[in-house]
Amino acid sequence: MKHEEEEEEKEEEEEGEEEEKEEEMQTEPAQDEDGWTYLHLVVFMYGRLIAAGHEERARLLIRAMYRLALSGVDVNARDSRGRTALVLAAIVSMDNAGNIDQSLVTHLLRIGTSEVGNYNCLTTLKH
Repeated sequence: MKHEEEEEEKEEEEEGEEEEKEEEMQTEPAQDEDGWTYLHLVVFMYGRLIAAGHEERARLLIRAMYRLALSGVDVNARDSRGRTALVLAAIVSMDNAGNIDQSLVTHLLRIGTSEVGNYNCLTTLKH
């Protein structure tokens, strides 16, 4: 009987610890102090990898973008400068000739990003 009580207490403690971990995850800020979400970070890292010639590694980040979108991240969140992940993608994926990585932009559009308002990345960067 004493053994059963000890097991019940252990189970209750484990459940309490799991609930605390879930609460911590839910209270984690969606954006950092610069307003970047995980999606902003993934887009930035994609641009760095492409610039360094690591296309295969960059493709892995495309998968991460889809997973972030499915997890509920705000795909249209703006950073402290007013840039969405789509705007950031246009900036970080531009080559020396001024061409934007259409693959990255296409994937961002597929996950639901949009650029509305007074900061249209595609026309701003082309001029």
